[in-house]
Amino acid sequence: MTATLASLAAPPNIKSRVLLRDVVRATWVLHRTMFVSVFLVMVGAGAAILVGHASSSRTSLSGFIQHGCAFGAQVGACDRYRKAIASDVVVFHGIVIAISVLPILIGVFVGAPLLSRERESGTFRFAWTQEVGRSRLTWVQLAAVVAIVAVGTSALGALLGSYSHGLEMANLDSRWEPGLFDATWLTLPAFSVLAVATGALVGAAIGRVVAAMAVTAAVLAGLVLGFFLFLEHLVIGVGGLATSRLSPYGLGVGSLGLPSADASSSPQGSWLIRGWFGSVDGGAISAAARRTIEGGVYANNLPVDFDPTQWLTIHHFAYWVAYQPSSSFWPFQIALLVPLALLTAAASLVAVHHLRRG
Repeated sequence: MTATLASLAAPPNIKSRVLLRDVVRATWVLHRTMFVSVFLVMVGAGAAILVGHASSSRTSLSGFIQHGCAFGAQVGACDRYRKAIASDVVVFHGIVIAISVLPILIGVFVGAPLLSRERESGTFRFAWTQEVGRSRLTWVQLAAVVAIVAVGTSALGALLGSYSHGLEMANLDSRWEPGLFDATWLTLPAFSVLAVATGALVGAAIGRVVAAMAVTAAVLAGLVLGFFLFLEHLVIGVGGLATSRLSPYGLGVGSLGLPSADASSSPQGSWLIRGWFGSVDGGAISAAARRTIEGGVYANNLPVDFDPTQWLTIHHFAYWVAYQPSSSFWPFQIALLVPLALLTAAASLVAVHHLRRG
């Protein structure tokens, strides 16, 4: 009798034989509508970027670059080129804004309902009693959603980067701009995955779908808006290289926050941080000297051919600019990626811990 019972007993590793593919299949059945919806949204966004890119390629962007219009040349065709590409720049900025909002939508409509729907409907009471365990099931659900979102948004970021490259070459836009900086093939999936984890955490804590969606929208809107408005001050406005060979239009003093206006004076694709007046060797100047400079450079009724840089040189002053070279772009991307990944991991761990205690 004992031998019979022993032979019929489950093997000691039966729990480990709940195969991962079975859990993934159950996750697909449970969330297939959401997965298909995410896929369709990604395809639609990618198609919009490709259509906009194709439209931009058909305009006079190449002629705009070849004639030097991007860097101040005033040949007769420049005005025609500018008018031809103006509408495409507007379309591009609209696409950038839409892509910047995408992580919020993902967090609200994908992350927030992921765990809150089961808690609200009560189906978790059955699902969590299965042999697979609530923690493992939750991790598989999160991993499946994160994988789809990460791959899709990374592809969108790559397409958007390809679209923006031509505009950057024409000095009409910059990948350093807030909105573009956080929508590359690295940062866009990082923000989107964080949005999923944030929504899942809020949903696990609140347990009501609509309330979780509302709270997630508020939290993510604050996060994205904060990065969009203050990114150059928080990230790319730190440090930089100083040069007196670069003179942006207007000789602005203080925060500049714009792309390089002269590719011959600084590397293509650099980002200007701030400008100031100083001595030729980079030393500080007195307040009286600064007032003298401002009176000479910004005086009224200056001659048409007045050259402020030449005036500064004659008076033994210089205009200095701090800038981030193009080579620093990807290190800054990685620097932003690290805290986003840590926040994602923390939100996911807290969400799973909350469910285990629940």
